[in-house]
Amino acid sequence: MNQKIIRFFDHFEEFLCASMLGAMAAIAFANVISRYFLHYSFAFIEELEVSAFVWITLFGASIGFRRGAHLNVSLLVKNLPKSVQRACVIISGVLGIALFGLLIFYGIGQIKMELLFDTRSQGIGVPQWWYTLGLPLGAALVILRILQTTIIQWKKLS
Repeated sequence: MNQKIIRFFDHFEEFLCASMLGAMAAIAFANVISRYFLHYSFAFIEELEVSAFVWITLFGASIGFRRGAHLNVSLLVKNLPKSVQRACVIISGVLGIALFGLLIFYGIGQIKMELLFDTRSQGIGVPQWWYTLGLPLGAALVILRILQTTIIQWKKLS
């Protein structure tokens, strides 16, 4: 049972991104068919796709950090002494956490403003903060993955 829970959380972002991409493709296809046959376009489709794209981007960044797939200067770092490599791992982790921490901070600020002014989306009329919530949530997940990979890299270098 524990392994299933761990496996779920290890692949949570992949499931979410795949589901959202599938939904985006389906609603875009429905909109194309509607435009072609009915000569009518659904205005809310673009709104949903743009909002889902923000979520997918941040959750995809989280997947990239978990897999270690983001760009880095490994050729330079691998030729340094182990102590300097460990320092680079920590500095890289701290800088990544700082960057995504700023995204959380400003994302929460944006959500507060949207709540204060009761901002609604143009197409559907739902609260705008529903869409903006992907920014701090995705950034928080990225921070967790940065911590996870930093610890793993640190242990490999010890």
